[in-house]
Amino acid sequence: MDKAYRRYYKILQKLIESNLFTGLAHPDSIKVFGHKPSCDSRDTYEKIADLPCKHNMYAEQSGGLYLNYGKHCELELNVTMLKVFLDKGARILTASDAHDPKDVGANIVELQSIICILAERYRQG
Repeated sequence: MDKAYRRYYKILQKLIESNLFTGLAHPDSIKVFGHKPSCDSRDTYEKIADLPCKHNMYAEQSGGLYLNYGKHCELELNVTMLKVFLDKGARILTASDAHDPKDVGANIVELQSIICILAERYRQG
């Protein structure tokens, strides 16, 4: 499983460095398959989190994966990845990623609250 995660994040890094996109949607969507790496991924997240700032991109905090795979993942970005992105100063935008009109705006308040809570913790030290 660790090999799949390493490959996934190398491809994600190349995607960012391509300068073809302005946003990075679902940067940890590999989790929807229900497997987690056995190693700590923080170093990888730190390398990735520097890139959106360098390439003028935002990272998406979206509820779309949760809408489709709720039982297999968190509401969106895993907390460690989100903390690292915030710590590195990456722009984070919220999105509902609705594939059905009834889901437009789903979980937006919760997604924004998570960002605000983590950002406040950083301000307090």
